[in-house]
Amino acid sequence: MAFYDDLARDPKSEEEFWTIIEEAFVQVKAVFTDYLVETREGALAGTLRGGNFRDTAVSFIRYRGVDKDIDSRDYFLELRREFLPKVERQIKRRKLTPKFAKDWGVVMMCHGFVSAHILDDSDGLFHARANRRSAEARSRDSQKKWVARQILGLIKRGRGRLTRKQADARLAEEVGRLIEPAN
Repeated sequence: MAFYDDLARDPKSEEEFWTIIEEAFVQVKAVFTDYLVETREGALAGTLRGGNFRDTAVSFIRYRGVDKDIDSRDYFLELRREFLPKVERQIKRRKLTPKFAKDWGVVMMCHGFVSAHILDDSDGLFHARANRRSAEARSRDSQKKWVARQILGLIKRGRGRLTRKQADARLAEEVGRLIEPAN
């Protein structure tokens, strides 16, 4: 996603102007068509990052994790879908009009905004991932499942069948013996 200084040169003719526009458009279009768009779920899982959340490679349009009311990434991605084909047709016509100037400006604005998402190597979802890992570590689901299996095993045993209260008490005794230091 490099920018070449040659694209910032002053055209010496109308022909050179359109050549510069075409060359710039090729780069702009590539950003919008060649780069994958990261979703929130993908950003949390690291799908496009290969698990490297501090990835500095500029290989996809990042999900930043900012408040959805102020994040305009998807708006600009949608806006480029509308304007990119229009500008491409206008470039082929090679006719400089106020509409072309306005449409070119919209595409370049979209490109600038989306490029910032590509170049941003920050990890906006670090805290969300940390919270998720912390919640998983604190989860007692596996312990609850183990207790439930033990109680069901005590309740379902043939002739020595226990009531739920009896099974709870027996399991508490067995667990108590396991965690008490041997005397």
